Amino acid sequence: MTTVRIVAAEREGGRKNASYKIILVCQIDQARHIVPGEWFGCVKNENITHPFVLQRSLSFYYGGEEHWQEPTNIGQRQIAQGSLFTLSNDPRDPEKFEATYEITTIHVLDG
Repeated sequence: MTTVRIVAAEREGGRKNASYKIILVCQIDQARHIVPGEWFGCVKNENITHPFVLQRSLSFYYGGEEHWQEPTNIGQRQIAQGSLFTLSNDPRDPEKFEATYEITTIHVLDG
């Protein structure tokens, strides 16, 4: 297993939008998939940062006063530069929204 820091930028209209990005620290296995566990990261929307815990590789859970989750398929994707994954809004939200992110960098943190 390898510990990595993943940076992904939102893709909108075929272009990367660096103002909206996800940063995640996790472990990946030899097949380059996220190892099951709880991993920490944040969503950066322009000047606002939302910390989260990736739970079961299926959803971003935002704690604190916010208490909401957003489903993702990053756990089913191979972690590689250029790989795409989606993030959807909380299932309880009446307005459905889905964003696509592209992995732009993977920093290996193991020494």
